[in-house]
Amino acid sequence: MMMFVMNQHKILFLRKLEDRGMKQHAFPGLYWSIKSCLHSNPEISDAEINRRLERLGWKDLNLDRATVDLAKACFGPEL
Repeated sequence: MMMFVMNQHKILFLRKLEDRGMKQHAFPGLYWSIKSCLHSNPEISDAEINRRLERLGWKDLNLDRATVDLAKACFGPEL
């Protein structure tokens, strides 16, 4: 099992996703899917990241700009 070091941004991001109904066990997969989308285009629009995530199997997620920005903060200089 892959372990995740939880920094403050990741904790806030997880809580935001939990508030939207995301189960904790799904977080690592979604985290890496979002990271992949942001890595390919750090300035991706909300609509485009949601389309890409849907193609990856994350249906009805609909991330808003604040959530996308929080995700970017989680990855920091890795992007």
